[in-house]
Formats: sequence, structure tokens, C-alpha cells
Amino acid sequence: MSTTNVGDALAEEVLRLDESRYRAMTAGNADLIESLLDAELVYTHSSGFTDTRDDYLKGVRSGNFVYGPIDHTVAKVMVEGSVVMVFGEMHTEAVINGVKKTLDNISMSVWRLVRGEPRLVALQTTPLARR
Repeated sequence: MSTTNVGDALAEEVLRLDESRYRAMTAGNADLIESLLDAELVYTHSSGFTDTRDDYLKGVRSGNFVYGPIDHTVAKVMVEGSVVMVFGEMHTEAVINGVKKTLDNISMSVWRLVRGEPRLVALQTTPLARR
């Protein structure tokens, strides 16, 4: 397994797509989000709830997930063959199921190649620990 932040073409493509996903979340662009998600997506929210791809997209389309501007930083990128893992932080104000929330999370996204294209297969966010 290699750890990289620059230079690896697949890692660079995934970072570009991950940034596109965050912009699409802010814009509520469910079609763009859908194009980036693997059919087998498992999305574990910071609340502990887990969504499938279809559940998450339904939430975006219905307005149950509304995101303000997202500040996302990448701390580490790991590449294992055709799988890329991106570790970082995500900060935003969001309205989730009608409740305004401040999200300060650690994030881990896992991307894999599907017919030669990177797709998000797993996403987990965890509230940032305060010391």
C-alpha cells in the first residue's frame, strides 16, 4: 500500500472527483452526486445512521440533506491497487431532516475503479473529538 498526496494519477483523479462531490453537495446537485457514487455505496453519517446509494440520493433530492459551504481538507491519501482512500476533515452548516446542525467531522472516503472510472463506494464521517 502506498501513501501519497501528489503524483499518483489515480489519487489525483479521486481528489478532483471528491472535490466535485463536495461542490455538488453544496449545490444540491443530486445528478452529479449520483454520477460519482458506486451502486454499492455505504454512507455512514456522523449520527451513526447508514444510507445506501439510493437512500442518500433520495435524501438529497427531497431536501432532507441541505449543505452550506463545505470546508474540506485532506490529511492523507492511500492507494491500494485500484482503491483510493481519502482521509481528512469536513466542516459545514447543514439542515438534516429539517434540523440545522454544525458538522465538524473527520471523514474517510473509499473510491474504487468501476469500468475504469473511480466511484465512491464507502464514506464515513465521525464527529471531531474536542480535547
